[in-house]
Amino acid sequence: MGDPANLIKFNRGLDAARALYEKTGYLEAEFQVKKIFEESDGSVSFDIGVTEGIQYRMGELEIAGLPGNAAEGFRKAWKLKPGDVFDGSYPEEFLTKEVPARLSRLGFRIAGARESRKLDHENHRVDVTLNF
Repeated sequence: MGDPANLIKFNRGLDAARALYEKTGYLEAEFQVKKIFEESDGSVSFDIGVTEGIQYRMGELEIAGLPGNAAEGFRKAWKLKPGDVFDGSYPEEFLTKEVPARLSRLGFRIAGARESRKLDHENHRVDVTLNF
């Protein structure tokens, strides 16, 4: 309190809050920021409201671009099971921590992998595809 306004730091804080909501399945949480100016001392404060929206759960996992036996190994290593609360940070963690070592052990040399998500709003599920 009493610090000069720092928009970069403020936005980083909102990004961190967004990431925490995504970690608990709230992938579409919306933040409403209201600036409150105090003319008497030239200060500003912020009132931040959050609309969580739907909490998503893990749906199906698809592995694309790898032969069946290799894909099955990745499927088994994937920790989010259908019905688990979806952790929006987990796919990136899996791609950076699990994938390189596993690919190396299998003798594959793949430039990269990426994740895509399909949100099922009606059933509150997220289907994830890992593309190699």
